[in-house]
Amino acid sequence: MLVFPSRFSLKFVAPFFLFSFFSSAHNQDVLVVTGKHDVESIQNVPVSLIATDSESASNVDVLLPSNITPKPHPVLEVIVVTAQKRIKNLQKVPVSISAFDSQSLSSLGILLPSDIAQQTPNLQVSQPYGDAQPIFTLRGISMTDFNSNQSSPVGIYVDESPIEASFMQASYLIDIERAEVLRGPQGTLYGKNTTAGAINFTSKIPEFERNARLHFSYGNNNNLRVSGAAETVFIDETLGLRTAFTYSDSDGFYKNNYEGAEDLREINNWALRTSLRYKTDTIDATLRLQSGKTLGNTAGIIAKGRGPNGYDVAGFFSGGAIEQRIEQNYDDFEGSEDKVGAYRTETDSINLAIKGALTKDIDYTSVTAWSKGKALNENGDGSPVSILEIDWGSKIEQWSQDLRLTTNFEGDLNAIVGVFVSHDKMKIQNDLSFLLFTESLGVPFDPSLTTSGFTVGQSYQQQRDSQAIYAHLTYDINEFLEGFLGLRYTKDKGELSNVHSWVGDYDANHAYDLIVDQPTKRYDDDKVSGSMGLKYQLSDEFMFYGSYSQGYRSSAFNGGATFSTTELTVAEPETVQAYEIGMKSRWWNNRLQLNGAIFHNDYKNQQLVNIVGAVRFLENAGSSYIDGVELEFRALLSQDLSINIGIGLLDTEYDELSLTNPATSLPVDLSGNQLPSAPSVNMNISVDYIAAKGSWGEVSMHLNSHYVSKQWFSAYNDDYGYEEIKADAYMQSNARFTWSSVDESYDVSLWIKSIEENNEPVYAINAQQMFMFDYYIMPMPRHYGLDVNWRF
Repeated sequence: MLVFPSRFSLKFVAPFFLFSFFSSAHNQDVLVVTGKHDVESIQNVPVSLIATDSESASNVDVLLPSNITPKPHPVLEVIVVTAQKRIKNLQKVPVSISAFDSQSLSSLGILLPSDIAQQTPNLQVSQPYGDAQPIFTLRGISMTDFNSNQSSPVGIYVDESPIEASFMQASYLIDIERAEVLRGPQGTLYGKNTTAGAINFTSKIPEFERNARLHFSYGNNNNLRVSGAAETVFIDETLGLRTAFTYSDSDGFYKNNYEGAEDLREINNWALRTSLRYKTDTIDATLRLQSGKTLGNTAGIIAKGRGPNGYDVAGFFSGGAIEQRIEQNYDDFEGSEDKVGAYRTETDSINLAIKGALTKDIDYTSVTAWSKGKALNENGDGSPVSILEIDWGSKIEQWSQDLRLTTNFEGDLNAIVGVFVSHDKMKIQNDLSFLLFTESLGVPFDPSLTTSGFTVGQSYQQQRDSQAIYAHLTYDINEFLEGFLGLRYTKDKGELSNVHSWVGDYDANHAYDLIVDQPTKRYDDDKVSGSMGLKYQLSDEFMFYGSYSQGYRSSAFNGGATFSTTELTVAEPETVQAYEIGMKSRWWNNRLQLNGAIFHNDYKNQQLVNIVGAVRFLENAGSSYIDGVELEFRALLSQDLSINIGIGLLDTEYDELSLTNPATSLPVDLSGNQLPSAPSVNMNISVDYIAAKGSWGEVSMHLNSHYVSKQWFSAYNDDYGYEEIKADAYMQSNARFTWSSVDESYDVSLWIKSIEENNEPVYAINAQQMFMFDYYIMPMPRHYGLDVNWRF
């Protein structure tokens, strides 16, 4: 062995080692171990730097400070997912997936399902009702319908059961073990309404330990959040119980300047989940009971007048006597709103998952789920007078059953086969107010609706049933090559009944009916969907795959039918055929991970809402294409520094699209337009760094940011008065600084979200034809606070 002074010049294998050398070996001697020495002679010497002998590429030397303590080099953790209904290493699954464990969810400050979009390539979220009721877009495939009866083309699953109503999704995100975003159609194992992909949330289950945790957070606007979980054992390794809860409360984040009115976007909600697990050598059963409630108020709305002099319809007809934002110098997080409506939801659910061994080579899984919920969203219009106000009310009850067999044969062929059934029933009651400000101008109620304001009531019932049988086969062609094939047959039926709408006067007294005594509307769909592909496992670190898959979204009723029976339409099923090539890899001794995918989607019959004046139509777009790329990079640069980078690219275009010109009611050709909620570029980055540590504990920093280029909220893009129905490019960043105790039993964090205070809307509607304004929902403004966690 040879010892060189610290300034001895060497040729390093990688730049990262150069940084490590100067930070670790400054003013120290460096020990060089040549390739001639065996492992035992250097077993107490840490491998921190590598250099190559300039005379022989095969002679590898190890350079080490001579007085440091040996440490194994750090490696990226293995991420386990259940995307294909098996517990597998993420790097071995031939699907484009972003996965988050509980620690990642905590570091990123993810409290709502919509928060995941900030760190997931090609996942966007629009929020017509604010944070609690998101609409997801994945790889450019979205839902433009904001009515409560619709199901998203991005399937949302909690503990393997689908959540049909979007207002129920937020309350489930407590005590989560893992979140997975599956990009691309999941038409085999997940079935209908996964045209774009699926998002899986898996909650924590009892692990037969006795422990507890408590989380306390307090921030600006009196933003209080308390959550926790506790676990106990009744029979060792056999029967355990886990209970988790969350409670949040805050003042409004949207300043309301209307005299005597509360601020908007108040938060008040709670959720509770209890899980009971029973496990033996032959069965593993978990029963989950959950309940939650939201008692806040609605999101703040900005209504920008598009009439003469910047007036909306109230300002125009009052000659400017009634105005809203003009010359008030309101910023993007304040306004004057006379209606401060409630946003209330209630959810209750039961989930029973049973797993066991049918034989030594065949396992069975049964997931039975039931839930019910109701929501009331009393939406204002961003104005100090009543122009357009809607109270959205809905109730839902649903159940589902998934039963499958999974083989674990030692041979080349394995399979998952199963059956799935689901049922949901919704009751809708919406109350709409149009132009009620005219009463203050002395205009009497006009039953013809030509000169005065009026009210409208709307109610209906919807029922949907789905049955499916599916199989997913894998076959090991040779040591490196695996083929897979998936097939699913789905039968969907739906009924729309008891549709009733009516006109009322200023005080909502019934005047006459609009839609009444209509026959039940029905649809009856059946569809075979599936996937096929090849996976090439070059080594433990490198995998390549290619796949073809199909997605299917069932027919849908127009939940916005209000003024005429001609609006009682049924949109046809939408489908997508997806072609994808992907790669998953690990480098640098498992310290660097690079995954990527290139895809092309042929998208047909997209279901979208077209609003003309106050009338809402549910229509099918003809066809479109979507091309895209995703890259995800993770690196553990040192024991104390890690980085994650994601990039999503999209190129979308309607090949065939005909909608109505809002001004003339004549059809117009919109082919060539981009798909809504499909920005061409989105990027995310997060950095974790341990700044200092010692006997007193550890100080760490987490920084994350995401960038989204311009996106349209309407298929019209910038045509026919829709040029402002968009979000321009923006960047949003968050930071967290944490001190942790040595034994990790408690920690304290300072955090801030939306550092740049992004002011681009999360949703927008063109309401110019009848109301002379554009309608915007804004994101949360900058907010910050203090977190404390205890673990015991």
